[in-house]
Amino acid sequence: MTLLRQENPYAHYNDPPVAGPKCFRIANVPLTWSKKQVYRVLHNIDQLLKDHKHELSLFPACSGATQTALLNFEICTKFFRRILPNDHHYVPVPATSTSDEVLLVIDCHFHDLTPLNTPKGEIVAELVLPSVTISQVINAEHL
Repeated sequence: MTLLRQENPYAHYNDPPVAGPKCFRIANVPLTWSKKQVYRVLHNIDQLLKDHKHELSLFPACSGATQTALLNFEICTKFFRRILPNDHHYVPVPATSTSDEVLLVIDCHFHDLTPLNTPKGEIVAELVLPSVTISQVINAEHL
């Protein structure tokens, strides 16, 4: 994917980083994007990202035809630190000759489902019901 060079609307966020580890979720990543393409987009919005230790993981989203990325920092840059615990930050990525416009959603609250693995093969779900102990049955009979 080739990104169009535009003036960076996030340039004012590139202040010195703040210490402290933190993890961010990046939702709505197209299935066709690789980690390298996600890094390229993130580096375009936060040039300090390349200077700080971080790890990016990419997983299929729980619903829809997208991926979810997890970005872990040892030292968080100010751009990412400004994303408050209950906020969503929207990052538009312009369309190119090879991809449609994308609206990435970045947060750090993890309120809904976030996959933590990439399953291989058929996905099988099990329902586990709690068991009832003998003491619970005896106590229920005395009510």
